[in-house]
Amino acid sequence: MLILKPNIANKINNIIPYLLSIFKGIQSALSRNYKKGTVLFFLIFYFSKNKENRPLFMLSGRSAILLMLLSVIL
Repeated sequence: MLILKPNIANKINNIIPYLLSIFKGIQSALSRNYKKGTVLFFLIFYFSKNKENRPLFMLSGRSAILLMLLSVIL
């Protein structure tokens, strides 16, 4: 059994909802018969790095909310 430090476990618990929402978005995009290019664009958009070379799901609250709004609009 793997025992993690509390801060690492909290980070993992914070990441899981983002990953689930990403996969749900991909699934809905595929079910709506969007072109594969848009799905790839969303994948690149979600997993691209910002200036500090951190993954996008580690961004601050405001930019995470903006990212979610952009993904809903697009």
